[in-house]
Amino acid sequence: MKKVIICGAGIAGISAAFHLAKAGFKVEIFESRKQIGGCCFSTNLAKTPLPNKINEIDNGQHIFAGIYHNFFEIIKWLDKDNLFNYKDVMYVKFKTLSGETFEFKPLKLLGKLGVLYALFNINTVSISAKFRTLNVFKKLLKNIHNDTTTLDFLRQTNQDEKMIKCFWEPVILATLNSPVHLASTKLFSNVIKKLILSNSKDAALFFANAPLSDIFDNFDEKFSELGGKLYLNNKVKKIIIRQNQCVGIETQDGEKHFAEYVISALPPKQLYNICPYFKDHYTNFPSSPIISIYLLFDRIIMEEEFIGCIDTNIQWIFNQNKIINKFSLNNSQQLAITISAANELINLNNSDLLVLILSELHVLFPLSKFAILHDYKILKDKNATPLITSENGKFRPTSQTDIKKFFIIGGWTETNLPATIESAASSAKLLLKHFL
Repeated sequence: MKKVIICGAGIAGISAAFHLAKAGFKVEIFESRKQIGGCCFSTNLAKTPLPNKINEIDNGQHIFAGIYHNFFEIIKWLDKDNLFNYKDVMYVKFKTLSGETFEFKPLKLLGKLGVLYALFNINTVSISAKFRTLNVFKKLLKNIHNDTTTLDFLRQTNQDEKMIKCFWEPVILATLNSPVHLASTKLFSNVIKKLILSNSKDAALFFANAPLSDIFDNFDEKFSELGGKLYLNNKVKKIIIRQNQCVGIETQDGEKHFAEYVISALPPKQLYNICPYFKDHYTNFPSSPIISIYLLFDRIIMEEEFIGCIDTNIQWIFNQNKIINKFSLNNSQQLAITISAANELINLNNSDLLVLILSELHVLFPLSKFAILHDYKILKDKNATPLITSENGKFRPTSQTDIKKFFIIGGWTETNLPATIESAASSAKLLLKHFL
């Protein structure tokens, strides 16, 4: 039985471990942290004045899509399907600081027809703008050969600024975690194809109804059943290379572990640390930050499950009372706010950031002016995802490297998807062709 060592127990590492162990390999995972899941983990609020409040919060509210087929293959294996609220359609409500509201609600039809119906029922843009948007969809559904920024692409296809602001920008930020003036049109085209050319369930958005830590709490048990071993708090210091072939790893404590194959499921910067060769020969992708803000109020101020926000620093607001099944706050409410590609705000101190966010929230939901803020937590992830742009997208590496028996996977590698959870799981699936 051939042995495989995987460095990192994020989504990519977990996915690779599952598929390879199921295929008969002896698999060992080395993870530097105390928990697995990578970007999917939970933390706690600093304080909790309400005795019946759930103290556990995620490292940001994650939105999942029906097209996450490879990710949900892992979820099914872990018997965690019940932790997700599946929906039939992609329904999104938007609010602006000027008081406008509109909905994007496709009919429960297959693919294009439902999306087109939703598009033409947006009441804040003109009919002519909607027809011009049809041309954008038509071009996005074709193969993009010469990549440009999404902003350039949208302007070249005669999209007016309001349509860009109210429709395209929220979608691009949510799916790519990249500002429109940098985001890759080619990558965005791949996303649109998957959303529109699929059935309505695949295009739907939904949430985990429990803390993300619950999703992987039985991984060790399930993995052991396949003969796998998980080593937590065990950081990989370097890979061991002999005659241009990887033969194992050395951990932080000096222990050496040998195997026929080694797979890095680490982010770029961590990969470069364990093997400086890649720092010199691979593109060093910049990071795109995400800010998550949790607010606990003494009363209900928002009825919707979640909304998108326009002309604000706030991009998305999620109603935790409706999303998390375990929540029992009586008349209190916890909101989760997400700001993607948050370069302009990431270095703002937390006090000033809180004042800014609350001032916008008071306009969007006037009832919040009278609410008492019991507790809050601001999570800043400066390295949330690699920033894949129209310029550097072509440098995303494949899983096979110049070092024999050493492979790399992760959402940042070449999957034709944004650097998302599904991209991470997909990278592991693409890897299998080298083993099976």
